Amino acid sequence: MPDPTASDEPSASASAVRRTSWSLTKSGRFVWVMQWWAPVILPFWVLLGRGFVGAGLGYVGVLGFLAIAPAILIALYIPAVITLGDNDVRIARTTRFAYSISACFLWGSMVVAGLFVPDAGDGPPMPSAVMTWTSGRISIAQTLMIMTVGIVVAVAAEVVVIGLAIAGCNRPQLLKPDDASQSKIRRGAVLTGFWIWWAAIGIELASIVSTLAYAAQGSWDPVYLAVDFEDGWIVLEGIVVLAAPFFVLRLRSRSRVARTVLAVLAVGVIIGVNVLTKPFGAPSFVDYFVAILLAIGTVALFVPSSNRYFSKPAAPTRTT
Repeated sequence: MPDPTASDEPSASASAVRRTSWSLTKSGRFVWVMQWWAPVILPFWVLLGRGFVGAGLGYVGVLGFLAIAPAILIALYIPAVITLGDNDVRIARTTRFAYSISACFLWGSMVVAGLFVPDAGDGPPMPSAVMTWTSGRISIAQTLMIMTVGIVVAVAAEVVVIGLAIAGCNRPQLLKPDDASQSKIRRGAVLTGFWIWWAAIGIELASIVSTLAYAAQGSWDPVYLAVDFEDGWIVLEGIVVLAAPFFVLRLRSRSRVARTVLAVLAVGVIIGVNVLTKPFGAPSFVDYFVAILLAIGTVALFVPSSNRYFSKPAAPTRTT
């Protein structure tokens, strides 16, 4: 007699005969990966990235990174974290069909909304990207209305995505982890932390280069540059950029020492961004964003699955 659940969900050895809202799909693999990157990319796009496609940047872009970006980041990570409780999703490392569609709709609505976000400064309103593209044929009132609709749609989509993630956790488990898939489970959070650390290092390096270029404007006097190097914050930035890559690479060897050192560096940056930048008035939005990234990337290295990953010795290298 055929398995009555075969047409509803895939088993460990065969895919579903008929796709349903709860089916695990190959396209869900993209969503599984992107749900860990979208919370980092989308706040940057909505607040700052739109400036690269013609939008004006003012108070919303700069101050919004301090007040809005952390809230967006946390909200987008909520459904991703919930999917870890869906055993089939976690084992297969791919999301269910309905969740995949809803998540892509959520992210797409935020991308579109970002194109219609105007800004403001000390002068007249700054145009959105679409206002620039259309040479002002779309008015500020129209772009504000479309932006508002986009935000409402994104909020509604977020509620749906969270609901589908919770519902998926309540589905009966069909997949059974073998040694290979269990290894993937243990590496999942570690790889998330691995790539978030690399993203933070890249942003930090760009920040240092920008700082040095600004310091050198109008004067190439080595003494002038040395004054900047005496600032504690730029020294800490340099330590992170120079030392962190070595320890991030060591994560792939299950080095618990590397994980500990990265945790110390992350704590140092989080403290430093609130202490060492005080002489300059307040942390810049870039420094604040890097501190948030390092906090998320480090927490991922200490969740239960990561602890199991680091508790095992590295697999021996096979020779032929």
